[in-house]
Amino acid sequence: MAGIWYRAGTVSVTNGSKKITGFGTLWKTTALKPDKGHPVHGPDGRIYELDYVESDTVMYIVTAYAGATAAGQAYAIDIPRTSSIPAFSRDLAEFMGYHQTQMDGWQKVLTGTGMVTLTAPDGQQVQVPALSAFQPTSASLKALQALTPAADKLPVFSSSTAAKLIDLPAFSQSFLSKATTAALARAELEAKQQEVFLSFPLSLNWCKIATVTIPQARTEIIELFGNAGYDATSNKWAQKVEIIIRGLNGSPKSISVIARNPGKQNAILSAICFTNPGGGDVYDIYAIPGNIYTQNILARCSPGVELSLVNTGSTETPANSTPGLIYTQFDSKNAVGTVSQDNGLPTGAIVETGENANGMYIKFLGGLMVCFCNLSVSSFAVTAAVGGIFQSAATVTVNYPATFVGAVRSFAEALYGSGGNRPWPVLTTQGTSYSSYVFQSGLSMASFNGNLLVGVMGRWH
Repeated sequence: MAGIWYRAGTVSVTNGSKKITGFGTLWKTTALKPDKGHPVHGPDGRIYELDYVESDTVMYIVTAYAGATAAGQAYAIDIPRTSSIPAFSRDLAEFMGYHQTQMDGWQKVLTGTGMVTLTAPDGQQVQVPALSAFQPTSASLKALQALTPAADKLPVFSSSTAAKLIDLPAFSQSFLSKATTAALARAELEAKQQEVFLSFPLSLNWCKIATVTIPQARTEIIELFGNAGYDATSNKWAQKVEIIIRGLNGSPKSISVIARNPGKQNAILSAICFTNPGGGDVYDIYAIPGNIYTQNILARCSPGVELSLVNTGSTETPANSTPGLIYTQFDSKNAVGTVSQDNGLPTGAIVETGENANGMYIKFLGGLMVCFCNLSVSSFAVTAAVGGIFQSAATVTVNYPATFVGAVRSFAEALYGSGGNRPWPVLTTQGTSYSSYVFQSGLSMASFNGNLLVGVMGRWH
């Protein structure tokens, strides 16, 4: 079985020099990097303390090399016991520093004046006005703010710096009423077929929902409101989907179709695509409803869209079609759930947590996973002499509550219960679903009782 110390390549050393040159080494860019303080086992059999790594092929030790000058020599760097916890601490400190920076910035937005600089997650700085900047500063706004509202009155300007209240007769109120203006607006929209009701067949088939005429560099939209409309004890059926259609420049010309669902559960649509049957600027938009009872969907659209009022649906995917994208928008109802991915693209919740007999895990949308394990150890002998210390002959294996993929970084510590001495764990095997350890101690101990606490970081996809 291969060891877990870093042994890649060979080194050249010079007597009396602190510089060590590597050949075929990746000291700076490897996943588990050699770092300050790591023990370096030199070609002369001595152990040296690593000072710093300059590049993938150059590092320096604290004390000068005491052996003979040589090239193409084997070496080893003991990294498992010291790399995991410091690296995790640095990552955690960096995250907490970014969080504090954001809190400081928003504190200035709430209590400061003028423009405030905020730093986005990608490092880009943006300027936003402080809350105090939203207060009226012009004479006209101050004039309106000074008025006291009264029934049946309407504010008007009497000069460039003054305002007053005038009477608002019942006739004028009726003309401006919500019912009157809504009726006029609805009549105009329905005349242009820009607000109608759609119903899908009682099956999960491809349905044509619209025909779009869209020249290059133009944008059209379709909004759908509603859903299946049953289960009176739940409001999860009141949904909305927004479909954005963009005319693209290119040879050949095409469009992009993106639908935004508020969540994957009880979504109005589960798939979307488009065709260009006659060429030119005219495209047909097809979708699969998210539920077989999806009926009486309120549809609104921009002027270039003609909605399809009658649709029988088809089990076959439209010929010569191009798939669109369906994005999930997150809120307090779907941020925590089950994470998932499709070819590397997130398709589930933002955060997933779980717990089983092996411990607890936390999965994140971007692929990061963290596990925490607590294994009870009893009557464990640490009596085998190894150099100047003692080591257990048996190993302890910790199974993870979830399986990682790719590189895994674990960190462990022993929680003392009884036994006389305080041993420490040493990693012997690092797997994607488990890790194994031996215990070492400065003194021999016949029976150690306690717990092995293990934290693990890696990716779930």
